[in-house]
Amino acid sequence: MRKWPIILLVAVVFFAACDKPAKGRNGVEYKSARMYNNYIIDRQKEIGTYILLFYGHIDTNIDSAENAIKNSLPDVTAKLEEIKGMPAYKGDSSFRDAAIHSFTFYKRLFDKEMKEMVRIYRNNEIMTEEDQQTIQTIYNGIVREEEQLDKDLHNKQKAFADKNHMGLVDEKGAKK
Repeated sequence: MRKWPIILLVAVVFFAACDKPAKGRNGVEYKSARMYNNYIIDRQKEIGTYILLFYGHIDTNIDSAENAIKNSLPDVTAKLEEIKGMPAYKGDSSFRDAAIHSFTFYKRLFDKEMKEMVRIYRNNEIMTEEDQQTIQTIYNGIVREEEQLDKDLHNKQKAFADKNHMGLVDEKGAKK
């Protein structure tokens, strides 16, 4: 008869521990799968605006393109560290890990490829055929790598959403 209170207490503690929000070393507490998902995707969208800002200036205003890198790189670096500080969600780290790969790519993009493009544009008043080919090669490499990383991130996000019984919505609000 005395075993029932102990069994009940163990069950309550077990279920309370299972429903505990995930909290990472970044200090953020993720109370739901949706919050966890949005934390990653919101940061990715912000980085996307920085990338568009750079590409909006690279052909027309090299100083503005260089400033876009200079002003964005610290935030891109911080966002990568925020994602690295996320815990696994209910033991699953695959979505977070795919995001880390993508954000590491974004950081490298700002730190290396974009700077190289600016250097080529800045050092040449008139672009030679070789300069144009180098820029195109850099750009093609970026596109190829980003497409693969985006595909992987999307697949991991979809698997995360399915596992956590969460629907995904695209940019226009349509369900995926």
